[in-house]
Amino acid sequence: MIRICCFCSCLKSAGNRGQLFNVKSMYPLGLGNFPTLVQKHFNGAESGVLAIWLKGICLKIAADDPTNEHAALRAAIFVNLVLMREAISPKNCGRYPIILPRQNLAALQRSHFLFRSAHNRLAVEAIEQKRMLWKVRPKMHKLEHLVSDAAQWLNPMVVSCYADEDYIGKIKGLAKRSHPLGLGRQCLDRYAAYVCCRWLRQMGEK
Repeated sequence: MIRICCFCSCLKSAGNRGQLFNVKSMYPLGLGNFPTLVQKHFNGAESGVLAIWLKGICLKIAADDPTNEHAALRAAIFVNLVLMREAISPKNCGRYPIILPRQNLAALQRSHFLFRSAHNRLAVEAIEQKRMLWKVRPKMHKLEHLVSDAAQWLNPMVVSCYADEDYIGKIKGLAKRSHPLGLGRQCLDRYAAYVCCRWLRQMGEK
């Protein structure tokens, strides 16, 4: 199902990545009873689709039993993760996405507060029931600085390392198609042509 969601979101590479995503694949050797998610399961864009998919599932479970506080808190986790992602998405940030519009910053901080509140309550519940199932915890401290400090100045998504990693991947692809004697020059020439084509296409769309 998650592969279908990725495909519908134009992430067509999702069907060719790593092993199948299932419960068994989340328990690698050496980590005992603790499940984990790594890049062999999903890349950054596919993880965003996973959050949307889980939001739909959790909302349905919460709607089936409105008295279930656990289900409501779990749904709140994914609802607000998705809202945070939407608040910093460049396509929702106007003409200059590097700076978050005031309303987007407010939406990001509000969703972060609700996400943290729901997560903290579920964490207390897990501790009380002694059901600490995940070895790797979310990087809450970093996320808080990103939302409360960095986002006031620059859009975290625009200045994250994802763009650099994407650049390295494209350069690698160009290098594999270049002659060793002119590797540097050919990579730069081809990348410049690639970027110009993207700029021209974006100008045409406007």
